[in-house]
Amino acid sequence: MYEAASVNVFVVTQKSPEIVLKGIAASPGVAYGHAWLVRHADLEVLRRKVAIEDSAAELDRFEQALVATRTEIVGLKNQVAKHLGEPEAQIFEAHLLVLEDRALIDESIRRHQETLDAIDYCFKTVAQEYLDAFSKINDEYIRERAADIRDVTRRVLQKLTGAVTYPIEEAFGPAVLVSDLLTPSDTTQFGQQSIAALVTSAATRTSHALIMARTLGIPAVVGVRRCVQLIPNSVEVIVDGHRGLVFLNPSEQTQARYTKTLQALKAKATPVSPRHQLADGAAYTLLANIDGPEGIVRSKMAGAQGVGLFRSEMVFLKERGFPSETQQFEVYKHMVQAMSDEPLVIRTLDLGGDKPLLHAGYFENNPLMGLRGIRFCLAHPVIFKQQLRAILRASLFGDIRIMFPFVSTVSELEQALAILQECKDQLLLEGVKLKAHVPVGVMIEVPSAAIRVADFCKRCDFIS
Repeated sequence: MYEAASVNVFVVTQKSPEIVLKGIAASPGVAYGHAWLVRHADLEVLRRKVAIEDSAAELDRFEQALVATRTEIVGLKNQVAKHLGEPEAQIFEAHLLVLEDRALIDESIRRHQETLDAIDYCFKTVAQEYLDAFSKINDEYIRERAADIRDVTRRVLQKLTGAVTYPIEEAFGPAVLVSDLLTPSDTTQFGQQSIAALVTSAATRTSHALIMARTLGIPAVVGVRRCVQLIPNSVEVIVDGHRGLVFLNPSEQTQARYTKTLQALKAKATPVSPRHQLADGAAYTLLANIDGPEGIVRSKMAGAQGVGLFRSEMVFLKERGFPSETQQFEVYKHMVQAMSDEPLVIRTLDLGGDKPLLHAGYFENNPLMGLRGIRFCLAHPVIFKQQLRAILRASLFGDIRIMFPFVSTVSELEQALAILQECKDQLLLEGVKLKAHVPVGVMIEVPSAAIRVADFCKRCDFIS
């Protein structure tokens, strides 16, 4: 057996003796398979100028690339939902949100208009600035969302430049997927190939791909330096996701040892931990995600201790017109009373984008480039105030909390808070009794918001 103490001193072949690579345990379990290499090539985008008379066509090309990328990601999402299930497919919602980040899109357009640099160069430059900012964030989970930006950026640039990514090698038998960095798009292979384990050179344990791996029980080892360069395609591999070890060309003794390990793990398998308690005994709170009053009963049957997200726009989408303040008040009051003092987090209207109110006369020629979430609300203050007044009135009957969706800037949050305060003042002047304090939070859904999370925390009670 050779231990890879220095990754520069040997070349592995299928005839080499056993070699052990050390990494970081990221998803528990033990698996045997053949290496399957997945390489990601960075797209090179050269700086070039565009004639001023071609600027409009350049921006139209950008819009078409964004729309085409969205279509592609929705296709991937449907593919994962088919092979792995709807919950696993939700990771691509983060990708769609990157495409709808107005700060990212608008800054790319502004730079093109200001410099007449090609839009692909402007977009890649702005996206790279986002990636650099994410790399400096202390929170590992938020920092690793850079993978979403990187994946989406690569897809948009492919549409703009016509470049082709590095082809994926054909899997051979039970596959140990080996990559420099697993992108969420790579997870589409989980349901199509027999993926036994994952090995990456990137030292991340909180990427969407690894979260899905843990959900599916796929062992993973990360932080294996230069694994793509060191591990040849199809070589036999054993991955120990408990100890962070990767065995190349495992010896008969190692294979026998891990065969016993697998048998022991199977014998020691225990039932799922008791509800609301992790394996180490730590307690957690399980909150439900619902889209209507009927979801409360189902969430309680499932053991939820409250509602962490009520998608209030569903009330609007089900109506033929905008429900009045009184109608909304009755819905929210009924729901919070049914909660039995457990929290009900009401997300204010997340309309626009792919959820336009066509029946109410609201329409956008291109939903992708239009208003969404809090921007829709700020652009329609009458509708927004009606909802906030209804929520404030209903808060007297239980633990209601307000959450603003799709907030990308501090200015948007401050505008929303000002309108909320205005609604409070008006209701008090009308003699309506209100709860002294209704907690307010924001949903961190776009990269520009994640970068400013510390600023949001100073101005609200919680983030999601």
